[in-house]
Amino acid sequence: MKKRKYEMMIILNPDIEDQEREDILNLVKEKVEEDGTVENIDQWGKREMAYEIQHHKEAYYYVLNFETTPEIADNLKQMLNLRKKEILRYMVIRK
Repeated sequence: MKKRKYEMMIILNPDIEDQEREDILNLVKEKVEEDGTVENIDQWGKREMAYEIQHHKEAYYYVLNFETTPEIADNLKQMLNLRKKEILRYMVIRK
C-alpha cells in the first residue's frame, strides 16, 4: 500500500505528568513506525486554549509530521480514541 504524508496535532491534558506525556508520544511514534517514519515532532508546550475542554483552560500542544499507510493512520486514530483522559483533542490530516 502506498504511504502518504500526514500531520497530526495532539492536545494533552495539563494535569498529567511529564512521563505520561512522553509515553503517549512514544506510543504514537511506535505505531507510525510499524510501517512508516516520523519526520518531525514539534512541541509547542503548555498554552492557553481558545475555549475550555473538560474544564481545562490550558493544555500541552504537539504537532507531528509523519509518513505511513492509511491503515496505520486509521489504527492510530482508534488508539488515540481510547486515551480520552490524557488526550483532550487530536486531529490527523493528510497533507
